[in-house]
Amino acid sequence: MLYGENYKNGLVEIKSEGTKVSAGENVFRYYSKNEENLKKQIADLDIEIGEALEGQTEVYSADIQLLDRQIDNYMQKMVSTNNLNDIAEYKSNISDALIKKAKIAGELSPSGSHINSLIEKRRKYEQELNNGQEYIKADTRTELYHIK
Repeated sequence: MLYGENYKNGLVEIKSEGTKVSAGENVFRYYSKNEENLKKQIADLDIEIGEALEGQTEVYSADIQLLDRQIDNYMQKMVSTNNLNDIAEYKSNISDALIKKAKIAGELSPSGSHINSLIEKRRKYEQELNNGQEYIKADTRTELYHIK
């Protein structure tokens, strides 16, 4: 059986029971403290950043246009799948592209300092979220039987 230090926070299964795993491969992760609250704050900031970007009327670089196409592509893929892992990956990619877009727009716009402050706040929340997570790795190549 595999255990970690943050067991009181709950866990997320990365590999299902019965799945073969290699030594050193992540098999589950313990939630960070206040994870749901941090995720909500990040999601709220994503919305606020998106709204700030919508208010921009200037024409931006080809980088912005490329990011817009990537976001549209991930949105189409997300709508056409029911695989939760794929949806989570597409959502993460969309979030990353929005942040890149916001950084570029923030540098080019008069209201850039507001957008940049939102991005910095989001980065701090993400850092707090990631620092509190504990990943448990398989110590040998094995089949995963039971997680605690």
